[in-house]
Amino acid sequence: IDRITERGKRNVTLYDTESMPYTVATIFEVLRYSSSPIVPHVATEDTCIAGYGVTKGTVVFINNYELNTSERYWSEPKRFNPSRENERTLQIERVRKNIPHFLPFSIGKRTCIGQNLVRGFSFIIIANILQKYDVHSNDLSLIKMYPACVAVPPDTYPLAFTQRSTV
Repeated sequence: IDRITERGKRNVTLYDTESMPYTVATIFEVLRYSSSPIVPHVATEDTCIAGYGVTKGTVVFINNYELNTSERYWSEPKRFNPSRENERTLQIERVRKNIPHFLPFSIGKRTCIGQNLVRGFSFIIIANILQKYDVHSNDLSLIKMYPACVAVPPDTYPLAFTQRSTV
């Protein structure tokens, strides 16, 4: 962050996402690890999914929790590891464009209308907090994880924020 913002001479903006792949990957890993709730969809036409006939009007669910925590799709799925979202080319490290089985905002015509807002605001808020503060927990064992839960109690993450010095 310091390199990108010239040691805090400016705030982080959306234009910085390509230059900060680990920050973006961390946000993706938070979305994967926390797993959005199951959201129903309705088939708009007769179709076939994984060999099963689905009639128009049928309610269909995507189980994000299963997709995001299955050893079938992820190496060490219970481990928080933002690096899994990145790839390295000869020139740069970047966030992978297509991550199989990663559907935090669903898929298809009825994908989450706010996904770009969530991605953009998450990046700006988190990067600017980390630009100005060191964030830590005095006891990591006190951090409670609630799988497949978006709304959590206020005592879930006992974090401390210490203002960073601008060296």
